[in-house]
Amino acid sequence: MPESREARRVRAAAEGDFTLLPQRLAAALCAVLEVDGVTLSLATDTPERQLLAATGPVAVRLEELQFECAEGPCVSACAEGVPMLWPDVRQEPGRWPVFGARLREELPQIGSLSGFPLGSSPAVGSVDLFSFRPRRLTARSVGRALRASAAVLEVLLEASRTHSTEDRLPRWQPEEMLDAHWGTTRRAVGVLMERWDVDAAEALARLRARAFASGRPLPELAADVMASGCGGDSPSDGADSC
Repeated sequence: MPESREARRVRAAAEGDFTLLPQRLAAALCAVLEVDGVTLSLATDTPERQLLAATGPVAVRLEELQFECAEGPCVSACAEGVPMLWPDVRQEPGRWPVFGARLREELPQIGSLSGFPLGSSPAVGSVDLFSFRPRRLTARSVGRALRASAAVLEVLLEASRTHSTEDRLPRWQPEEMLDAHWGTTRRAVGVLMERWDVDAAEALARLRARAFASGRPLPELAADVMASGCGGDSPSDGADSC
């Protein structure tokens, strides 16, 4: 069977500076699927979540909100291995009440949002696609997005086999931004595990609760934890004592 147009565009984006591969893949998805923004992440529904690419500040905050709320289209798409479509974020309640409320409050410019798995269940990650206007995807559009997502996964797997080290993913860029948003959070969870004598899921849940209650992005609280080396003495303290 001939390779699809979507797959060809994705594979063309693999050519060039290896360190910028995820960013080029996200840009290619934006162009071929005609959306306003894209994010790529691995292990999307777990505490080990890793952002790979985001096409701008709105996309970055979209990822943060889903990670903080532990729900959203990309989380469900990864967990269930099927597309998650939200054609009209402003008018339709969706199946993610906590995330939906935060999304409408903080990113009112987003009109529609879809999550597509990278792989079948269990998926290894997800792709988020958003538009600034409501948009109901047709069956053909969903098929195109699935083919493009499958091609992204193939390219990433090929790149990881070639460039990963034993203990970490390839050094994709912008490394400082990716580490600040997800690497720092993982390290902060480790500090809080030791401080509170809890497992990773509980430490992350407490940090998420503090981010939700304070309205501060989770990466900011994680940075506070790492700067001070403490995490509070009780679940209610969160990162306030850091």
